[in-house]
Amino acid sequence: MAKTTRPERKALAAMDDAAAAAKAAKKVAKELPGKPAKKLRALAGEAADAADVSKKAVRKHPKQVRKTAEKATDRVAKATDDALAKAARRAEAEKKARKARKKADAADVVEVDVVEIIEGEEAEVEPDEIVVIETDAEPEASDLSALTVVQLRQRAREQGVTGYSRLTKAQLVERLS
Repeated sequence: MAKTTRPERKALAAMDDAAAAAKAAKKVAKELPGKPAKKLRALAGEAADAADVSKKAVRKHPKQVRKTAEKATDRVAKATDDALAKAARRAEAEKKARKARKKADAADVVEVDVVEIIEGEEAEVEPDEIVVIETDAEPEASDLSALTVVQLRQRAREQGVTGYSRLTKAQLVERLS
């Protein structure tokens, strides 16, 4: 068996790195939603291909094999980092949206143009300002029909309605109004 040269050893090491990066990217892709996962799987496939080179090719062109494997590794690592960062930003935005929806459900949000009346007193309000006014008024049926079945069931649960899980949307709207 012939002794491997330094460029061949570097090429083999780069191929191992590309294979490890492809494996890690495939693992991360399982946790991501559709489109980002598909892109990451494609790049992981390219890295796996760069890592799967014949011994003959490594012996003949070790520098080219190393270069190809290193580029594939870098692309996969960058795409993985970007996808994870984007997923984290999306999760944070969804968390904020849920919190805002929860706050909006607790109080009705009303837009006021110029004047807000509180207990018979007039107060100046900036234009386009959103003022939150808590009300105990029952929601109208038209407002309820805009909600999803899950949201209607949540309201039914809060109001103590029994048997709400078997009701259709129309029945839930009827019971809650």
